[in-house]
Amino acid sequence: MIISFIRPYENKTRTFGKNKVHIYTDYDRTLSPAVTSDAKKPKGSVILKKVARSFEEFSTFVQTMKEHLTTHISTGRSIAEYENMHILYKRRNIELPKVDSIIVKEGSDEYLENKKQSSGFSYTVKNNERYEKLKEQTRWDNQNIREKTNRIIKQNGLTPLECKTTLSKKNYGKRSVFSRPSLLKPNTVLIRDIGDMRLFLGMSPSIPEHKAEKTALQIADYLHSQKIKFELVKKQKDKECNNFISYTFTPMLNGEILSKSYDPNLQIQKAKKEGDLIIVAGDGKNDLEMLNPLSYISKKTKNLDISDPQKVEEFLESHPVLKEKIKKLPLITIIVQKKDEKCQELENLNALFGQNSEYKKTITIEEGSLTKGIKEAIKEYQKQNKKFKLKLI
Repeated sequence: MIISFIRPYENKTRTFGKNKVHIYTDYDRTLSPAVTSDAKKPKGSVILKKVARSFEEFSTFVQTMKEHLTTHISTGRSIAEYENMHILYKRRNIELPKVDSIIVKEGSDEYLENKKQSSGFSYTVKNNERYEKLKEQTRWDNQNIREKTNRIIKQNGLTPLECKTTLSKKNYGKRSVFSRPSLLKPNTVLIRDIGDMRLFLGMSPSIPEHKAEKTALQIADYLHSQKIKFELVKKQKDKECNNFISYTFTPMLNGEILSKSYDPNLQIQKAKKEGDLIIVAGDGKNDLEMLNPLSYISKKTKNLDISDPQKVEEFLESHPVLKEKIKKLPLITIIVQKKDEKCQELENLNALFGQNSEYKKTITIEEGSLTKGIKEAIKEYQKQNKKFKLKLI
């Protein structure tokens, strides 16, 4: 199957122009300096005060600079799982920051705010234009795939059960399928809603593994018959599904799986023409592709293994044109350094492209200081590009 160039889509919630800043930030431990369980702690606890302060700083900055910014949360959560955070914090009188969109499950769907909604969780408008473009390029038709998946599951004597989340009852309460044990039968196959551009199956432990495997492979055969290129990942014990066996199907674009880098990459191509800046921020391995400047140059650089920084440096030294492209990228990456959990991949990334390198494309921050990091990123890019003029208020 030949996948043609993906045309950029326009988010009509904001007018684009010269010297704008487009921010794509992870949620957990990046925008929020906390994890899910922290949101259940008592009002007034140290971590909740830190969260409230971080959210307020970000919201104030975005509101002050609203004519010059677009902001997007790019998360590994589904929309229902993100909504759960809105509800938990609301009970503690903490408001999640308003953004232009929420991109869920590693680039699967984008949700826009319903401007007419006066209360409650307002990110309920799916960006159908984005989905239709992805569908056109990948042939991934969610409705047809879901219908065929249900038929295949039933043909194998199993029972499909669609659910909002398979994450723990402890953190997600009634939103977790595991809060309703009466629905879970020995032959249940959980279909977790992780967006239109992905398919997730969680197999009940009572299902023989050979039958689970057969079911997944029949779905794979169907996708092949539709000339859909995809990645299939099997987890023997999926911690996001009560340690069930799980299978996740993800469509591919130009030989690469759909990921968090998809939307920033489209914006970077526009920014080169319009004089804009893209800032991406994250804290973990699942953010690596989005944070890596090599992701936005070519397939050749995207596939470089940064586990050996010296080899990457040697490669770039032998490709001076690629080096110059990296230096000219309208991109600054913010890496959140967690005190209790080091990420070697992100440390390697910072060693390659950080402030001690010739590229200066990454900066590091502590948890809870995203707004400060964004300001530093803008100032750093202004040093690199004298034509980029934006006054920080």
